[in-house]
This record gives sequence, C-alpha cells and structure tokens, in this order.
Amino acid sequence: MRYLLGALAFLNIADGVLTWYLLRQGLGVEGNPLLVPLTGNYGFLAAKVIGVFVCCWLLWDIYRRHKRLAFCTAATFTGIYLGIVAWNTSLVFIL
Repeated sequence: MRYLLGALAFLNIADGVLTWYLLRQGLGVEGNPLLVPLTGNYGFLAAKVIGVFVCCWLLWDIYRRHKRLAFCTAATFTGIYLGIVAWNTSLVFIL
C-alpha cells in the first residue's frame, strides 16, 4: 500500500507539473473546475501537492481499518492518474 500511495502521489504531482506547463504554453486547459481559478500561478501547484498528501493520508487512515476498500480506491485513482499523465506527456511531445 505504501508503494501504491507513493505512485499515486508521484503521478498526481507529475500531472500538476505537466498541466501547469501546458497551461503556461497555452496548449491546454484545466479540466477541474475547482482548480481553474488557481491556474496560471504557483497556487495551482501548491493546491495539487497539498491535496495529494491529504488524500494519501486519508487513504492510509482508511487502510488501517478497511484494507480492501482503501487498496481498491488507491489502485483505481493511480490508474486514472497514470492515464492522465500519459495523455499530458503525449501533448508535451506532440505539440
């Protein structure tokens, strides 16, 4: 579970950095309506980093009581972020 949460944190932060880069270059838009007001400044990256560590801490807390639920949730979101990072990376190299 520790490795899974580490991967989730890494992918979420990578998503933030890639999205920030794409936004600064004018090559993309932020899909999360809650983060749109923060785009274009360093508050966006701070929100992503703080948010992922809060989520990982909550998932770890849930894991202590409900191992299967926390593992499935973390695995699902890690897979989702893997797809998002792959997509953003392809945009960086294609555009």
